[in-house]
Amino acid sequence: KAKGSDVKADARKTTRMSAPGAVRESESATPIQVVGKAMSWVVQSSGSNWSQQHKLYKPVIAELATQNQKIAGFPMIWHEGSKQFLGAPFTRRTAGKPLIPPAGWHIETSPVTSQLVVYPAKGSVEDRIRIGTAQLQRHVANRKLTMIGPIVAQPFLHLHEAVPSTNKLADCKVRMSVRIQ
Repeated sequence: KAKGSDVKADARKTTRMSAPGAVRESESATPIQVVGKAMSWVVQSSGSNWSQQHKLYKPVIAELATQNQKIAGFPMIWHEGSKQFLGAPFTRRTAGKPLIPPAGWHIETSPVTSQLVVYPAKGSVEDRIRIGTAQLQRHVANRKLTMIGPIVAQPFLHLHEAVPSTNKLADCKVRMSVRIQ
């Protein structure tokens, strides 16, 4: 028996390996500037709770998968005025066919752009969204930057699979970002 082979790895401390050629983003608790990849997302008016958001998001992800599109991140949530929106980010696969959006779908796109990104360190999803929004707004104001579009929250949730549990919502990583110039 190899020395130390009976020691089990703590799943919370294991290193997540990126796919070859992929670069993992730093998960900084203070805003950092990154180069945001070009992508598209399906835009929907968001439901008022996680159950409604799951019902809206699940068929969109299923259709993107059916059309062999690459899911490009976790669900996107943002506000424009008093309305909340839900986005399903995707990219066209290399040598893949472009998406043929079903009737009624609204698609937004973004080229490669600079972004400010922050991962608030603790709290519930709502707390992290509130904290991250304030951090990004303060950073933009202090550095006299211009936001291109809204501040976007991406809770690390598999919303297409299930309604998130209360425990998951109480302590969930959230990526906050805003495109800037």
